[in-house]
Amino acid sequence: MRASTLVLAATLLLTGCADVTEISDEVLADAKQRWADNGPPSYTLTLLRLCTCLGPQGPITVEVRNRIVVSRAYPDGTPLESQYASEFPDVPGLFLFVDVTRARRPFEWTVGYNSTYGYPTTVRVNYDPVTTADDYGYIVNEMVPVP
Repeated sequence: MRASTLVLAATLLLTGCADVTEISDEVLADAKQRWADNGPPSYTLTLLRLCTCLGPQGPITVEVRNRIVVSRAYPDGTPLESQYASEFPDVPGLFLFVDVTRARRPFEWTVGYNSTYGYPTTVRVNYDPVTTADDYGYIVNEMVPVP
């Protein structure tokens, strides 16, 4: 009885508070709906970019006010160089990245979604099993709603 209680508690903890990692159509649709229903219009999003590419990897804080990106900055407040702006999207941009990735049918990939708001928390993509040069993705370190 005690072991089953622990398993139930762990399951509730993992499904209620943790990210859900899944790439099915249903889970993606549910995540998008949670964002549409619960996502705040103003928030800050702190991203890491996962790649062996040029430019900053992060963390970069994306500031969104009334669904419009108003700034992208390094932790010290220095603005991100404009040529890298598209590499650090807002939440709708992360969903677009997931949609584009799905359409390209990568060799291997995973997506994690926030259990409350639905936004992607991690996206990891590998298009070619022979090389890591094309591996790409994002980690959301933090999403903070702004009143």
